[in-house]
Order: sequence, then structure tokens, then C-alpha cells
Amino acid sequence: MHPNDKCHRLLLTTLLLLLLVPACNRPKGVMGPNKMATVLTELHKLDAALAVTHRVYQTGNDTTYGLLLEKYGISRAELDSSLVWYGRNPKRFKKVYVKVMSNIEAWEKDVNDFKYHPDEKIDTLERSAPLFLTAELWTGDSAYCLLPDSMRREVDFNIEVDSLQSQGLYILSFRQRIAPEDSAAERKACFRINYCNGSSDSISTVLHNDSLLRRFTFYLHARDSLRVKSLAGNLAAGKDYKGRQHLQIDSISLLRRYRATAP
Repeated sequence: MHPNDKCHRLLLTTLLLLLLVPACNRPKGVMGPNKMATVLTELHKLDAALAVTHRVYQTGNDTTYGLLLEKYGISRAELDSSLVWYGRNPKRFKKVYVKVMSNIEAWEKDVNDFKYHPDEKIDTLERSAPLFLTAELWTGDSAYCLLPDSMRREVDFNIEVDSLQSQGLYILSFRQRIAPEDSAAERKACFRINYCNGSSDSISTVLHNDSLLRRFTFYLHARDSLRVKSLAGNLAAGKDYKGRQHLQIDSISLLRRYRATAP
């Protein structure tokens, strides 16, 4: 073979290899798999958050969607190019989405552990002595959903149990989310201990219709010298409903913690 033929064949082979490389490797302007997984995870979380708050978004740079892209230093064109390229490389896209699902599962665990939710503790009384025994006293439903067509307007309760005694710490807890569409005024939650002599102790907190899922925990210590008649309160008091209530409550619990020596 003539030397020039060898050179031409080598040059042709090199050119063919160079043409094939872009088809296998990730081109410029396409996000790497780790960053792609992170961005897609955040986009899914954003979609979920906007769905919960009944909001929509546009794709301009000054919108929530655009702010997310800006946070990770990418443009809409880069996102589109990345989606197209990974769509043409399904095996690589599958690996990216395995990471996305792992991220979302970890995020859901953090959500369920209240890592991102306000955790409001309402406690106005001293808890002096250690309390060892626990009894569940809640007798109603564990969850309520108040919508515009619901007959119920509030979640009030009054529990009378023969076993209620003094010298106990009573703990009312629940999770609650109120949508901005809820039109009730002066929403609040309160918890009260009624004593047999007609007196009572109570604590309360203001509620907000901002779509945040909050966990509320009320701590109320019964007076040692008085016998408890009942436990009462309201998890969603309000007024002037105007037919537009949007409120969800779940995970309701009412515990009594007390010393083993308590009567």
C-alpha cells in the first residue's frame, strides 16, 4: 500500500471517530447527571408546592420557575437541551431518574419528620415532676377536612372520662393546614381543662391561612389540688365563614401523662 494511502485511511478513520464522539459523550450545554438529577428533583418539589397552594407559574425569568433555574445557574435553553439529549439517551436518563426518585424519597421522609414544617408548642405552665405513664384520651375522628360544602364549621370537642384525675400533664397535638382561600376570620385553636369546682385552665394560639402544614402541641398541666371534670377545646375556631373554608386537620392525639403514684 502506498504511504499516502495509509495516511489518507488514518485521516479518514480519525475523522469518523471524531464524528461519532458527540453521539456518545454529553455535548456542551447539557447538564451532567448529578446536576440534572438535582434540578429535576427541585422542579418536582416546586410542582408539588404550587399544586398544594393552587398556584400556577409561567416560565419567564422573573417567575418562581425562572428563579429556580437561576438558583442553579442554568437557562431555560440549557434545561430544554438537557431534556432533549437525555430523552435521546434513555439509559442515561433512567440513571438520572433513579437518583431523582431517591432524592424525593429522602425529601418525603424529612417532610414526614417535620424537618421543614413549623412545629408550634404552646405551653404556659411549669412541668415540675417526671411523668412516666401515658394514656390516650382522644375519642373523635383522627382527621377532619372542612371544605365549602362541609356542614361542619369548627372542630370542637368535650371529653368527659371517669379516669380523669389531677396531677397529670395533658398533651393535645395535631397537624393542620389552612389554604389562603379560607375566608374565616380570627381562626384560633384552644385547649381547656375544666375542673369539678367550676374553674378552668386554658391556652390558645392564632391560626394562619398560608397553606403551611403545621404541627401544634398544647401542654396543659392539671392543678394538683383539683379534680378534672373534662377536657375541651376547638382545633379550628373562627367566625364570618362566608362559605369559603379550606382547612385540613389530621394526626389528632390527646394524651395524659402522669406519675404512677397519682390517684
